[in-house]
Amino acid sequence: MPKLPKKLRNLFKKKKKGVDAADYEQMVERHQVEEVLKDPTKLAFRVQLAHGSPTTNVSNFANIAQLYDRLGTVLNVSESSILFCTINNYAVDMECLIGGTINMDDFIYVHIAGKTKEVTVNKSEAAIGITITDNGNGKALVKRVKPESVASKHKEIMPGDHIHSINGESMVGSRHYEVAKVLKSLPVGVNFKVVLIEPRKEFDQIAPRSQLGKTTAASNLARTLSGRVSLRLRRDGNAAVTDMPSDFDLRATKEVDDLLENYLGIRDSEMATSIVEVYKEKSSHMADFAESLKTKFLVDLISENEKLLYSLWSKLGEIKRSNPTLADLSQKQNFEDESD
Repeated sequence: MPKLPKKLRNLFKKKKKGVDAADYEQMVERHQVEEVLKDPTKLAFRVQLAHGSPTTNVSNFANIAQLYDRLGTVLNVSESSILFCTINNYAVDMECLIGGTINMDDFIYVHIAGKTKEVTVNKSEAAIGITITDNGNGKALVKRVKPESVASKHKEIMPGDHIHSINGESMVGSRHYEVAKVLKSLPVGVNFKVVLIEPRKEFDQIAPRSQLGKTTAASNLARTLSGRVSLRLRRDGNAAVTDMPSDFDLRATKEVDDLLENYLGIRDSEMATSIVEVYKEKSSHMADFAESLKTKFLVDLISENEKLLYSLWSKLGEIKRSNPTLADLSQKQNFEDESD
């Protein structure tokens, strides 16, 4: 039998000396929380292929790239075949796309590549009418197709499709804003070809979660912490266990994501969360906020768009002022930097 950690051995001694059972359980739980705060990779989350597979657990990842690599291993699929992941919904629902935060009881569904299709589109207007997101691991995706747009005339273009290439130029490895830039640069009136890969859609192997998967200490711990903390993933950084998002965080992240879509034609909840974090650190002066965004993201679409910067500052300030119980955000220094 493996030797118990020293802290747990001490707790066990206290229990033998008559410590109340409830107090003992709380001490053990506090020890578990301390350990996972030191190493978030100890946590495990339930995962399943969206088109059907037994449930398993994924752990030992500290960022988005490592998560996709681990998903390929535990699900026995090629990492390059994974298009995206949804949370708590096996359908191709891009509103459930995994972002930068995973709650402890979230269930991850993995969508892999299905049919490849080539579509010829006439760019009759400046914008073709799609919102682009990405999976954080080198694949740009159609988030939504706007009604009555150029893209809406082509029923083959659907939410969840991976934009593989445009006019023969590979988009694999490109961020959403880079793909949006390519589409925007195409002259109005020309025909262009886009190769799309749609997610696999068979659902015949889906089974109730409670009947599938193996319980582990790590997955039990994740559910013990459910509703108390979240796992924060950064595209190029390390994972961190943070407090559950506040009402301000949830509202602000959605509003920022909406602004990214309105100005840039992209949606990225992970980027939106990071922008809110920057605001929490730099909410005293707009110049500091803008400079931090430019340094953090190095995205010319954001740093050169003064209207977007002003809109972000104004909207976040409006949300802050609308919550009279909100503490001074500028005093919060517990949000780690991220570089996209």
